[in-house]
Amino acid sequence: MLLLRYTTAFAFRSGSPPTTLPSILRLRPHQRQRQTLRALVSSSSTPSSSKVGFIGLGYMGAGMVRRLLEKGDDVIVWNRSVEKSEKLLSEYPVAGRVSIATSPKQVLEEVGEGLTFSMLSTPAAAREVFHAPNGILAGIKKGSKLIDCATLEVKDMQAFDSAVKVKGGSFLEAPVSGSKVPAETGQLLFLTGGNEEVFEEAMPHLSAMGKASFFLGDTGKGTEMKLVVNMIMATMMSSLSEGLALADKANLSTEDVVKVLSLGAMANPLFNLKGPKIIKDDHTVNFPLKHAQKDLAFALALAEKVGVEVPAAAAANEGYVAALEQGEGEKDFSAVARVVMK
Repeated sequence: MLLLRYTTAFAFRSGSPPTTLPSILRLRPHQRQRQTLRALVSSSSTPSSSKVGFIGLGYMGAGMVRRLLEKGDDVIVWNRSVEKSEKLLSEYPVAGRVSIATSPKQVLEEVGEGLTFSMLSTPAAAREVFHAPNGILAGIKKGSKLIDCATLEVKDMQAFDSAVKVKGGSFLEAPVSGSKVPAETGQLLFLTGGNEEVFEEAMPHLSAMGKASFFLGDTGKGTEMKLVVNMIMATMMSSLSEGLALADKANLSTEDVVKVLSLGAMANPLFNLKGPKIIKDDHTVNFPLKHAQKDLAFALALAEKVGVEVPAAAAANEGYVAALEQGEGEKDFSAVARVVMK
């Protein structure tokens, strides 16, 4: 049964679709399948202001926090390097808009039963900040609500969820699809799993930071979806790079390749944006190659776990590993092209 529901509580069943895209799309494909897919389209929401916590102001986090501030939220932040927190404070100097915590624990304590977002760059960083003496877990108490937006392994998200629950808190995984520019412009996709009540409460904030949010079921399902999406994206980038390299060696115009792709069935924003940049050897970072390879490795591990062969992704991963070995890790993931375009 396909249920379309507006936030104003009007309901539409399959066969009687609304004329506009609804705020929430809930999919229940089978009575035995308890998974819920929910898409929130931010343009139809009416966000409210509040004080939220935010841990991590890196490639993604800084842009996400600015979207919350533009929405009207007051934010208490913590980052491993305080300079990024101070820069944010200088941009929003009005008292109370931005507060700088001395530890993740303080963020959770000051927010109380409000929402705290975490966006850390690597699994190692996420685990370190979570378990530190003055870290995230130390600040969790009954009523705390933690939303982790990083791309980790499923086991990490599930371990965080369990630890938060033990202390009486609630947990939502919310890895994002999108890079630095979508984070800055509020165009991220949130792929969530875990506590559905936290998802509902977070909707106005997710809407400020993204164009759509999906609730996919238990903790781990959001991460699995993110790994599938990033595996596809990484293989697409690898394929584009190989195609441009082949065209170049065959004395074809690489600009014409990008143009032909843009006019056919394979037209997509990734090729349109990255194709010209690859040709110019411009790999200004939006999504670091080292993170793309990390996500691809996690996706390959997931494929092995569930028994699916993904030879194209495995071959693409070899290219990303080679690019890392060439020192391209801090550049945009389009720099994988440098492995084949020599």
